Amino acid sequence: MLDSQGQRVIYLDENLSAGLAAESLNDYIGQYQRWLMGSLQAFFIQANPLTLSGLKFPQRIAHMGNLVFWLTGFPRLLTLFVPIICGLASIFPIIITPDEWLYFLFLPHLLLLLSLHWLSDRSSSFFLSEVYTVVHTIPFSLTAIQTLLRPFSRGFLVTPKGFFSQRFRVNSWLTIPLGLLWLGNGITLVNFIWQRTYNREMFKSSFSGMSQGTANLLIFWWVYNLIFLGLAIIACIDPPKSENWEWFQFKRPIILIWGNSKIKAMTHLVSEKGTRIQFNHKLGKKLDLSSGDFVSIEILLNEWPGNLKLQGKVAKIFSNKDNFLTEIEVDFEAITSQQYRHLVELLFCRPGQWLRRYHPNELQTLIILFKRILRPRFFMTNDQAIDAIPIR
Repeated sequence: MLDSQGQRVIYLDENLSAGLAAESLNDYIGQYQRWLMGSLQAFFIQANPLTLSGLKFPQRIAHMGNLVFWLTGFPRLLTLFVPIICGLASIFPIIITPDEWLYFLFLPHLLLLLSLHWLSDRSSSFFLSEVYTVVHTIPFSLTAIQTLLRPFSRGFLVTPKGFFSQRFRVNSWLTIPLGLLWLGNGITLVNFIWQRTYNREMFKSSFSGMSQGTANLLIFWWVYNLIFLGLAIIACIDPPKSENWEWFQFKRPIILIWGNSKIKAMTHLVSEKGTRIQFNHKLGKKLDLSSGDFVSIEILLNEWPGNLKLQGKVAKIFSNKDNFLTEIEVDFEAITSQQYRHLVELLFCRPGQWLRRYHPNELQTLIILFKRILRPRFFMTNDQAIDAIPIR
């Protein structure tokens, strides 16, 4: 509407507020489904970019790009089904030679892979986008069909916050269809390779006319689907979240007092609930601290309104292999409203404190995804440090 009236819209690249994102995959999908519905509903209102007067042709193309983006679930779903159809029907539905595939499909795809990270200013990753796309391709496709047929049939649902779970939770409504697609791709791939290797007569009769290059292309397609379907299935498993506190990577010098002892140390993680305190190796040999000890903490700050003094109780003790104390977790206790306000301002409200989150480059992302396949998160300990939010 603003564009159609000749107004100029300026993007302000500045963080003005902070809030919780969706805390589980189920909520994430629900939130994006709501955005999908809202975008496609633009086809059925007065501000439809196809018919709204006052828009220039490039503006219509730009706004249409936002709407068409939500329909990309259909072709993505097709790419997951096609190799299964190839294996069952013994056909390759794309008339293309390996050379044509290399020059006209693979190289542009490679260029996209190499340039997306740079063009998005490190805010996006090709490989992670592939995983996200596979995860939401089925719910997006179903929601898009429903919205196009009955655009205003569903009301507005707020994304729930305050997700709690003591154990890993499998989103079966997403995992089951993705698992069936993974099995379909896997079974047809194994059958194809078996016929090609051990039953050449049947292979020639079943896949007559298929060249060596086309067969290799089909195998590549199967393997590609299996890898990203596997990563998507792993992503459908929500890790535990046993507390409603956000932990921050917040390093500040502190003075720690307990009994007749007084030392200097450094915070590692901080939340509204408590803090993780780190000690250097030499100091860890001499400390006599145990779970349940009451301590006083003074966080040394060079910013208004000055140092923050808190009391708490040692909740966890962390030691190295030589049994030297390396870190403790302290739960805050008897915190006053003034102290709590100071703590909240320190964690959430300081100007310029929110760091921009950058994706690793594509090679680093690929290595991380490979490690996650070998060691999924449900094999890892539930440690706050894994999810701690980086701030200044």
